[in-house]
Order: sequence, then structure tokens, then C-alpha cells
Amino acid sequence: MPLSGKPAKAIRLSQSELDAICMRHERLWLAQPDGMRAILASCDLSGLDFDKRMLIDADLTGAILDGARLDDAVLDRSQARFARFDRASLRGTSLRESDLRAVSMRGADLSLADLFEADLGPGASAGDHTTVSRAPISARPSWSISTPARRSSPTP
Repeated sequence: MPLSGKPAKAIRLSQSELDAICMRHERLWLAQPDGMRAILASCDLSGLDFDKRMLIDADLTGAILDGARLDDAVLDRSQARFARFDRASLRGTSLRESDLRAVSMRGADLSLADLFEADLGPGASAGDHTTVSRAPISARPSWSISTPARRSSPTP
């Protein structure tokens, strides 16, 4: 929060601005020139199309993704703490080892999403009307409890 005590206003990005950021992030992971990590923290990305984007290690902290389409996107190891995915489509999205603490996913579609070892923490909220079907979920708790031994690969 800024010094005024009021939350900072989210920066609204257009689809073309998002596409340019995603392309630079993909170039980073392909070791091509002009690559740059996607820093989308505190951005308003509502309704935008992330379908099939590769955003491994992207920063989505506090981002607003209400109604966004993230089908088959790869967001492994992304930082999405405090992000809002309300009514978003995350069908087949990979969120392996992502930081999803205190996220909101009310009404989101997580069908076939991969949340293997994602940190959902105690503050994550899915609420009513969230679809999770055939999603391999093995969330890493952020609190201290004994957990069963890990499997070598998730089972569908």
C-alpha cells in the first residue's frame, strides 16, 4: 500500500500490451534477444486472453484477472499471491509450484488444471460455482503439519 494508506489503483492493460509482454517473456525462456520476465503485478487484466501462453515464473502478485481466459496456459512457479481469478477460465492450465496464497477463484473453471505442489495456503478462496474436475491437485501447505509422502508424478 502507498503511504496514503489507500490501495494503489490497478494498471489496466490492453490485449496488445499484454501480448507484447507475453512475447518478451517467451523470448526470455527461449534464450532469445530482448527477452524479459513478465511483471504483471497489480495490473488489471480482466477479460484478457492468455490462452496457451507460456508464463513460467511470471509475477502476477495482486493482479486482477476476472473473466480472463487462461486455457492451456503454463504458469508454473508463477507468483500470484493476492491475485483475483474470479470467473476466469483456467481449463488445462498448469500452475505447478505456483504461489497461490490468498487468491480468489470464485466461479473460476479449473477443469483439468494442474495444481501439483501449488501453494494454496490458508487464504485461498474458491467459493461457490468454481469448477474443478479431473484436476491433479497436490497442494503444498504453507503451515506446519505432517504430510503424506509425495508421489513421483500426479495421477489424473
